Amino acid sequence: MLVLAALAGALAYALGRQRPADAACVWLEMAGPLAQFGQWRRAGSLEWSAEMYRIHGVNPGAFVPGVEAVLALFQAEDRAEVAAVLAQGGEARVRLRRPDAETRHVILCGQMRGAEVLGVLVDVTGQWQAEARALEANEAARRASEALREITLEDALTGLFNRRRFEVCLAQEFKRAVRSGQNLGLVLIELDGLDAFTRQFGQAAGYECLRRVAQAVKAVPRRAGDLVARYEGARMAVLLPLADDFGAARVAEAMLDVVRGLGGLNVSCGVAAFIGLAELSQAQELVRRAELALEEARYEGGGQVCRFEMRMNDGRRGVYHSGLVS
Repeated sequence: MLVLAALAGALAYALGRQRPADAACVWLEMAGPLAQFGQWRRAGSLEWSAEMYRIHGVNPGAFVPGVEAVLALFQAEDRAEVAAVLAQGGEARVRLRRPDAETRHVILCGQMRGAEVLGVLVDVTGQWQAEARALEANEAARRASEALREITLEDALTGLFNRRRFEVCLAQEFKRAVRSGQNLGLVLIELDGLDAFTRQFGQAAGYECLRRVAQAVKAVPRRAGDLVARYEGARMAVLLPLADDFGAARVAEAMLDVVRGLGGLNVSCGVAAFIGLAELSQAQELVRRAELALEEARYEGGGQVCRFEMRMNDGRRGVYHSGLVS
């Protein structure tokens, strides 16, 4: 801190370490009002510079700076530190409670010189207030950032969580599944024929159709911790902790039925699951498998649920009977 460094040098001057003490004291007396610090000296009794009275908010003609009277001007919990500095030197950052009820934040420094203690008191209230404002601003920024983060985790069109939220939860849930050895299911859903519908009825009608499907999918009863997000375009992702591929397929079938109940709408669903490290070790591989299963469902004509099978890695299609297999 530059002010303290300068004052430390001035205090050293006053102690006669770098130049005569009387010259240093004159320099300190002149600089005190500008830098908001005062000098003090204790040799049996306390002696104050004029600036010390101003900082403490007391009248030189009415206040005698005795130790007890001075201590009474500080916050009760800070008085022990003040007394120690006055008695044997050192440094303390403490709070001064002036007679006008104003609280000032000060740094009290002192050094021993034989039987005397010579020191300075620096008023750092302005700096403390600036630091407090900075902390308050940082906290406000943090809260605003959290609020913005919450806002940006929701897809504006569908009201579902967005891709970013899905990817964060996928990473967290996959790590948890690996640690615990529990299952993690994933369903990718795509609204069939949305492009053709949009070309025929317009963009606004296409958006409304996607919103209806998204809300229908979101309303399917699920366990706490399940997550439905818009993945991209007309695709949605459903993350299902504790579900294997059969359990995830049952959820997908329920969502398929709900969408069909809207009238004239259909979805394709691809299902994959983590059921142990022997077959799957990365979260993105789980997504890739669900995408392969979704492509299989679309290849089979849409409007159905397909679970991932290892033969899909070879690009073989049309040999898997899609739909929920009990």
